[in-house]
Amino acid sequence: MSLKSKPVKLPENCKLKILTNGYVYYFTKSVWNAEKKRPEDDRICIGKLDETKTKLIPNQNYAKVFNIQVLEEPGEISTELSVGQYIAIKRGADFFGAFEALKKNFPKSYEKIFALALFMIDNSSNASQQYEKWGFRNYSGLDINLSSQRISEIYSSIDEDSIHDFFKDYVKNYKKTNLIKKRLSLAFDSTNCNTNSDNLDLAEFGHAKDDKNLKIINSAYLVDQLTGIPICYENFYGSLLDKIETEYSINKFREIGFEKILLVMDRGYFSLKNKELLSNEKYIFLMPETHSATNYIIDAYGKGIKDVSKYYISEEKAYGTRICLSSDESENYKDFKDEKIFLFYDSKRAEEERTAILENANKMKEYVINNYKKYSNDLKEKYKNYLLISKDTKSEKGPFYVSINHQLIQKRIDRAGFFVAITNDSLTPLQTLTTIRKRDCVEKVFKRMKDGLGLNTPLVHNNATYNGKMFVVFLALNLIETFRWFENTYFKKNSSSTTYTVLGELSKIIFTFKNGTITQKYALTAKQKNIFTNLALPLNNITNLLAKD
Repeated sequence: MSLKSKPVKLPENCKLKILTNGYVYYFTKSVWNAEKKRPEDDRICIGKLDETKTKLIPNQNYAKVFNIQVLEEPGEISTELSVGQYIAIKRGADFFGAFEALKKNFPKSYEKIFALALFMIDNSSNASQQYEKWGFRNYSGLDINLSSQRISEIYSSIDEDSIHDFFKDYVKNYKKTNLIKKRLSLAFDSTNCNTNSDNLDLAEFGHAKDDKNLKIINSAYLVDQLTGIPICYENFYGSLLDKIETEYSINKFREIGFEKILLVMDRGYFSLKNKELLSNEKYIFLMPETHSATNYIIDAYGKGIKDVSKYYISEEKAYGTRICLSSDESENYKDFKDEKIFLFYDSKRAEEERTAILENANKMKEYVINNYKKYSNDLKEKYKNYLLISKDTKSEKGPFYVSINHQLIQKRIDRAGFFVAITNDSLTPLQTLTTIRKRDCVEKVFKRMKDGLGLNTPLVHNNATYNGKMFVVFLALNLIETFRWFENTYFKKNSSSTTYTVLGELSKIIFTFKNGTITQKYALTAKQKNIFTNLALPLNNITNLLAKD
């Protein structure tokens, strides 16, 4: 059972701040920030308001600050618990070694960390306040429930050194599986989360994916393209561009044991510096459309492969070939003379891009006509890639003329559907294109992070809690995708099924926990047996699967 603190009176004669979510902060000291020219306070969370909003449910910080023993009262757990989700998710954690690495590096809290990750997966939420309700009816490997205060303390106890060591052990375990026989092909990309907290060091204004005029924190992930499983991550400052942080991310990934890997990187990561940085690694870069070499290759060689049957790649329903630059061309593009350059054309993508280009041009023209009344050089410059804007010679700052810049638009239309990739690996056009298209496995992980775990905003207000929570979020994503990899055959045969409908089916497996005995309440259904079979789990005595490690 959980330990839940008894409410106490709010401390008097001291400076407190009560947040809208009920958390109470105690200010320990006030210091002057010379740079910002304002006082700043050091504060720590000492608990949360109770349901009456008049008393404090204290945490361990309260006990330390006021040197008072915190009295605890037991929480509750039902005698009938849903166990199927735990069994399934734990199976994946054991197979690739995540649970072993967790136990080794967090010996005092590994079961609680795993329970929090399972809660995030099963409850589709990262809100700690919802755990107690979920923990009352769901088996998590614990014989206690967890209050939101206790969860906050668990997050704060997850230190960066232990996270680093966890990844070293997990990568070692992951590479030992029979599945990984050759080099890993890893997609590398980043996303960001908004925050309204002023107390997170990494939170800064930057290039937000979901712009809400809030500070953001960036997260870079490495995802195995074969399994779709995220292997590790790094958080970094919200103001930094992806390609600027890449050097530091790659160095950190090397430290935890990555070698002989193929990195697949999107356009936003390309720079000559990053290409040089990865010269000793194998990589595939998608080239930015704005790069001069990209435009030259498309313009010079595009017509030669577009709709030409000998370049058709049937497996990917696209056209592609390797481009060998002449000596003169190599002289003009020296930075790419040692690279293997591939040009691809996708007719379906071309149609979508052409439509978007033309519709955007017309929308911009209409917007300028309806929203601007005076000509300015800034206006002309702002829309120069789509529109021709000129002033009325009879009026210095009055009406102006606007039309679509058809010459520039036509160039973009002619390049629609084409894309260029460079690599220093010995790959065929088919291998290169297949690998490039699998990079969307990272986007799927990010979508699950935000939609499946509700992490558009991390809902934390200090660095220690943020770092710990993001580690548990990573673990939850790792475990979801591991489960999906095991159940890949099931999802193909049952196209209408989702991760959460399958876990929902497993949630119907109920066990009774009473007087030290564990009893299965219902027989397994055909669906449940099918799901467990894909996980290579025994069906004759699943009670043994609840045994503690």
